[in-house]
Amino acid sequence: MKMISPIVMTDAILGQSNVTETTTWSAGSTYAKDDEVEFSDTHRRYVSQQDGNTGNDPKTDDGTWWIDMGASNRWRAFDQRLGQSVTKTGTISYTLDVPTRVTGIGLLGVSGSSVRVRLQSVGPPVETVFDETRVGVDTIEIVDWFSYFTWEPEYETEFLFTDLPGFAGNRIKIDIDAGSGTAAVAQIVLGRLDVLGTTLPGTEVGIEDFSTKERDDFGNAFLVERAFADTVDFQFAVEIPSDPAQRPERRVRKRLAAQRATPTLYFADEGLLETGAMVFGYFQDFSIPLESAGVATCTLEVEGLT
Repeated sequence: MKMISPIVMTDAILGQSNVTETTTWSAGSTYAKDDEVEFSDTHRRYVSQQDGNTGNDPKTDDGTWWIDMGASNRWRAFDQRLGQSVTKTGTISYTLDVPTRVTGIGLLGVSGSSVRVRLQSVGPPVETVFDETRVGVDTIEIVDWFSYFTWEPEYETEFLFTDLPGFAGNRIKIDIDAGSGTAAVAQIVLGRLDVLGTTLPGTEVGIEDFSTKERDDFGNAFLVERAFADTVDFQFAVEIPSDPAQRPERRVRKRLAAQRATPTLYFADEGLLETGAMVFGYFQDFSIPLESAGVATCTLEVEGLT
């Protein structure tokens, strides 16, 4: 049972990207309904609500002329939402200059054949201290010889890098490659990796569906598909030493309490990703029973973001 506490992305950290971002709004231009504009200083994009939209600043508008549609394409990977993805033909690349230690990186909602992560020391000289590429072929549907020969390639949507030699001041380069197709990523989470305990059997994965399902008086069903959120109820063990001076429960409680209102990446273990036991969201509740020695069986209920 582990978690990655994400750093807050800033302009100083997000140094370079091949995903372009420019200010496209002009006070002298007239915009039609559904026209989109964006701002490179605030990293936001807006959609016009009416025809004949001239001279109305989207940043200060009350919603009459413009609707804030969220982060710009470049910054969607760090907006703490999974509903909108960064997209670009070919490869998405980010260069991040991180001021603090980063020992874990998770990528969610990936569309691409491979993900490459590199860490470079600040130098001089500049040295690459970590360079790893993960190929995202998902073979879970291959269950017998028939499926082996008839299987059509599918790709993983979640990637995890946890063996990073994190040092403050490292430069991190991330590349998501889709060949000639369209690369996409919904969220990149990078920060400190914490081990909370050992994942136990009984951990449950599921979803919370926000779709509506209704029937009229004649029994006709009306279904409206909406977003859903991943949920994981973690069961994990914390070993309690006999020495009363060493109490890991306090460390676990402190780390979880610090993330109580912050979206965080929680996962069972690197080897259990195929079970779906990884979720980016916030915890609803957790409990740590106090034991004099031995093992404490803890629970953590996490609801994912949409």
